[in-house]
Amino acid sequence: QDGTLSEIELDTGPTVEMQVVGIAWEGRPAHLATLRDITKRKRAEKALLALTEELRSANQRLQELADVDPLTRLLNRRGLAAVVKREFELSRSAAMLIDCDNFKRINDRYDHVAGDAVLRTVADRLQAALRPTDRLARVGGDEFLVLLPGAMEEEAADIAERLRETVCREPINVPGHDSAVRISVSIGVAGPSRHVRSLDHVLSRTGLTLKHSKHAGKDRVSRRSVRDSDSVSTQLEV
Repeated sequence: QDGTLSEIELDTGPTVEMQVVGIAWEGRPAHLATLRDITKRKRAEKALLALTEELRSANQRLQELADVDPLTRLLNRRGLAAVVKREFELSRSAAMLIDCDNFKRINDRYDHVAGDAVLRTVADRLQAALRPTDRLARVGGDEFLVLLPGAMEEEAADIAERLRETVCREPINVPGHDSAVRISVSIGVAGPSRHVRSLDHVLSRTGLTLKHSKHAGKDRVSRRSVRDSDSVSTQLEV
C-alpha cells in the first residue's frame, strides 16, 4: 500500500527498510520502492536491548541482596519490613524472636566458617517447621524473627515450642571437623495487639519475652499476654 514502511531481513544477512509510494510512470500509475540498509542500526538496537535486560537483572539482583540475608537466604530486617508493608497488618500477627543459645562458643571452638554453616542449618530447620503463610527473617547475628499472620498467642506458643524441639532434636555436623554440635534456642512470643504499628515495636515486644527465656535458663519458650487495652504489658509466662 502507498506509504507502507517495512523491515526485511535478507537471507544474506543484512536488514533493509523498504518504503513504497505511489507515483506516475510514463503516464501510468506505479509504485516506487526505496530500500535503505539499516543493518548497523538493528544490531545497535539489539545490543541496547540486551544491555537493558542485563541492567534490569542486575538491579533485581541488587534489590534481592538488599532484602535478603546472604548467609541464610532468608529475608533480612529490611526485607521483612518491606513484606510487612506490603502484606501484613501487624496488629493481627503474633510474632516470636528466636536466639541461638551460646552460639559464640561454636565460633570460638571451631571457626566462623563452621559457625556460619551451623547457622544455615538452624535457619533451614526453622523454615521447614513453619506454616506456608509465616515469614522468617534473620534480624541479627544469631537471631531470627517470625511473623505468624492470623495466629493467636496460644497457637504461636505451640508453634514456637515445635520450632525449639526441631532445632535441638538432631546434632548438626560441623563442616571441616569430625564432630557435631547440639544447639538449642530460646524463644520469646508475643500475641497480636492493636497497638503494634511498626516492626521495631514487634522486636521490642518479643525481645522482652526472649530475655525472660534467657534469664530463666535458656532452651525454652516464654510468652507475654497482651490485652487490647494495654499499650505495654509486663505479664510474663514461662
